[in-house]
Amino acid sequence: MKASITLVALFLTSYTFSQELFWSTETEVASGYGNLRPRIALASNNVPVVVWGGGTGSQPVYVSRLSGGVFSTPISVSPSGINPYTATWTGPDIAAKGDSVWVIYDAELNSGFDVYSVTSTDGGVSFADTVNISGYTGLNRFASIGSNVSGDIAVSYMTHDANWINPRYVVSNSTDAGITWQTPINGSEALSGTEVCDCCPPEIILNGSDQALLFRDNNANLRDMWASFSSDGGGSFPIGGDVDDADWLVSVCPSSGAHGAFINNSFYMVWMTGASGTSKAMITTVDKSNANSTTNWGMPGVQQGGQNYPRIAGEGNTIGVVYQEYISGSPGQECYFAYTFNGDSKLDSLTLLNAQSLGSQSNPDLVFADGVFHFVYQNSYTGGVTYRTAIVGSVGVNEVNKTISIFPNPAVNEIKLEGASNSKIHILNQLGEIVLSKNVYNEKESIDCSQFAAGTYFIQVIQNNQLVQSKKVVIIR
Repeated sequence: MKASITLVALFLTSYTFSQELFWSTETEVASGYGNLRPRIALASNNVPVVVWGGGTGSQPVYVSRLSGGVFSTPISVSPSGINPYTATWTGPDIAAKGDSVWVIYDAELNSGFDVYSVTSTDGGVSFADTVNISGYTGLNRFASIGSNVSGDIAVSYMTHDANWINPRYVVSNSTDAGITWQTPINGSEALSGTEVCDCCPPEIILNGSDQALLFRDNNANLRDMWASFSSDGGGSFPIGGDVDDADWLVSVCPSSGAHGAFINNSFYMVWMTGASGTSKAMITTVDKSNANSTTNWGMPGVQQGGQNYPRIAGEGNTIGVVYQEYISGSPGQECYFAYTFNGDSKLDSLTLLNAQSLGSQSNPDLVFADGVFHFVYQNSYTGGVTYRTAIVGSVGVNEVNKTISIFPNPAVNEIKLEGASNSKIHILNQLGEIVLSKNVYNEKESIDCSQFAAGTYFIQVIQNNQLVQSKKVVIIR
């Protein structure tokens, strides 16, 4: 067993402490249902909903959600007669807004090579009938979905003409929560004089009316990463450019796409390149107005056998990237998490995400909301999917010039707050679940915790829809 990460005790007084991460134990989402390329989204109250591929052939797409500290029995969301196309490098995707959760996947050739969606309106508990997004036209694969705070959603996927010619990445939007889908448009239209890499999945990222489509090109086997941008809600993608300065010349399929996030008025993008001879996860910032990128930075890590499949999330000055890396002499792949609280593109802090797991772990994903990172990854040792959280503690994501005191610590039956007037208070367990939510109007407020089980909790203070403080507190009995 790998050494577990010890949580450091923190007594809560004021804003004089520095930020740090408090890690949960690793929790099993499911085993015995396959584990290919899990993805995670957050429904109402930041409830994690996880999707993954059961396996190749006729294996279904599965969904499970966290409730009461355990994940629900996985449900299949792909109907009989449709064989989802899943692998370690491509598979179903998920997005959520409130109680609406959307899952998409594409089918294998013997099922028509179409792109499908299913929608939940109860936070991922159940899903409605399957919708064919691509409309039984062309040869379609590698679907990705994104959503914004308004509940608008967009799907990107690769399409071909007959006989697998003219590969291109298209985008289809829905403004009615996935009931209908608009005619797909060419999102890679800014790419000229070359073609898209027809073996690497794209990624679609939404932020208000802005959309970013990320993909790899193929210019006579020079396979760089590109970013195309829309400012009209996905109506067109006129701005695009090569953001990858590595110039990776390779004749075989990389089978690895990119990921990105709009964070703190910047667009961050991560991907893998093998230009140096070893696959390396990279990060850059991209100007959405002209698709110009800054310096490409490499991820930290031991760099023994290669990094791959990076994913990024964050808010404000808190940014995190997960990726897998092969470690020689170990069971195989390990999942690493690089992060910063300073908002820069060089992520210097590094954590072994699967520190408590035996065997090989791979294909991590993450989301970040209200001071909590939520992770999932493929657990090859158990044949299942594993979940973990990291909660930002000590001070909040956005510091304010005001002291908020939370005491006593440890607490028994009551927690007192001073200086948190006109705030919303969330109390989280170690898995990041909200176990109590309360509006605070007075300078001095008491919270009844007599019904809470003994253990470690986190109290979040939210003002003007921003997390201003997150503190660890222990409840004893």
